[in-house]
Amino acid sequence: MFDTAKLKHEWAKKHIANLQSAFNTFVQTSRHTIRASSDPDTDNVALQLSFDEPIPPAVPLMIGDIVHNFRSALDHATWELIGLDGGTQNRRLSFPARGTKQDFNSACDGIETPRADTKSFFRGFEAYEQGSGRIIFGLHCLSNVDKHRILTPLLGATRIPGVKVINPDGMVIAEYADCSFTMGEGGRTHFSVGRGCRIELDDETNPTIEAFFGDVEVFRELPIFPMLAEFISAH
Repeated sequence: MFDTAKLKHEWAKKHIANLQSAFNTFVQTSRHTIRASSDPDTDNVALQLSFDEPIPPAVPLMIGDIVHNFRSALDHATWELIGLDGGTQNRRLSFPARGTKQDFNSACDGIETPRADTKSFFRGFEAYEQGSGRIIFGLHCLSNVDKHRILTPLLGATRIPGVKVINPDGMVIAEYADCSFTMGEGGRTHFSVGRGCRIELDDETNPTIEAFFGDVEVFRELPIFPMLAEFISAH
């Protein structure tokens, strides 16, 4: 039962392993720099990670394949379940995911099956933006994005071994080890160090680099690999 859905799911997992390998190879073999820029009118500093070469096309294409296969697995399972119900299998049939609770429940109720408990089963997933199945709704959004544009990830430094904060007089006023950061808008990390101050990174800085979803609904600026792991468990 649900053999094709399981095949889609396993194929997506295989792509995740390939994606991780391709990403690691790119990060380890490509030259990169981290630039720190200060805003003279605020106390903020921005870190920007850049590589000398673009991300290989295979990386975003694999992300799209993973998203498509996870989303398709849900549709395959839905198709088979409705068939077992004696319901209607047509081109409109898909696993329901909508932006609001009202629209989601309407989509569940609109599934053409004679069994009310099947509709209740789907409603239990709460696959809408504010529901407990928000990650499934997010998967649905990613799949829609991939239909129109490549899901090219942002790359950012999430951990830097050593950072010095230097005041306007050139004095080191603070030193930090193992600094952790989250992704900001446009691939930049912003943090506060005091007005007029700047930061200096260790010469031997070897940052931890992660891939992030960009400006994509639900997963905006979130790391890709932990989210893909959640897709596995969400199925």
